[in-house]
Amino acid sequence: MPQNEEEVQVEEETAGKKSGTHKEETWDWIKSLISALVIALLIREFVIQAFTIPTGSMESTMLVGDHLFVNKLSYGFKLPFTTRKLVSWGQVKRDSIVVFLPPHEVDRVYVKRCKGLPGDKLELKDKALYVNGELPEDLVKKHRDSNIYSRDSAESERVRDNLKLFKVPKKGDVLEIKKEDVLLSGEKVSDKQIAKLYALLAAREQNIGEKKGDGYYLEGQKLEYLTLPQLCAEILKASGKETAEHKVQEDYYFMMGDNRDFSLDSRFWGFVPRGLLIGRPILVWMPVERFGLPPK
Repeated sequence: MPQNEEEVQVEEETAGKKSGTHKEETWDWIKSLISALVIALLIREFVIQAFTIPTGSMESTMLVGDHLFVNKLSYGFKLPFTTRKLVSWGQVKRDSIVVFLPPHEVDRVYVKRCKGLPGDKLELKDKALYVNGELPEDLVKKHRDSNIYSRDSAESERVRDNLKLFKVPKKGDVLEIKKEDVLLSGEKVSDKQIAKLYALLAAREQNIGEKKGDGYYLEGQKLEYLTLPQLCAEILKASGKETAEHKVQEDYYFMMGDNRDFSLDSRFWGFVPRGLLIGRPILVWMPVERFGLPPK
């Protein structure tokens, strides 16, 4: 039956309203989705982020494949999508588990235990770590290699089990770099590995070499692979002096794995600056059988 003009107009208006309503509902859904994604991104960037344990360096405290939620507000607030801290707060406690970006490989995330705070004096004697002249009880460390590399062992092996007395650098400390020696606060550093770690600190803070995602490079070689004299030579070259003086710009921490004999940590690649700390683990959420608060 033919429709009159009024009926046709009503149908067109009804269809238009339905179309408009559908478009509004679609737009509302898109806005809700965008809002949820933005909120999730902000939470991940500033508050809580999930990480996975990549290696066995923290066994048996934390296992390979453990999934963690990390509180990223533990030690401050950083500039979005950078590693630069805008505001710092919260004190790192000795022996606490810390999530951080290692200074030699800033495109990766590490989980270790803080064994030395800024200004602490540490000494490693036949695997025993002395802190400020005392040997604290350490119930979490594991030694799975009965061999002890003495101070007469090859340098690459010796540093795992023996390091002479040294100080964890703090902001304002002064390093003096000479041709083959390093001095801290006017005192010569007798342990060559520690001297190299101080030189690495100075080189990184001075941006010597090309900074890439996985560290600092000089003529295609990572800074960590240079010898102490080579590092000193590069620092002196940059300063144009026979002795280069460097004022430490941040507080630093000494990190070690609980699986002490099989952990690449501060003994090998150096001190961790405050600015590279991410936060503290607050929950192990996978695997299901390990769900709960992280071990201390």
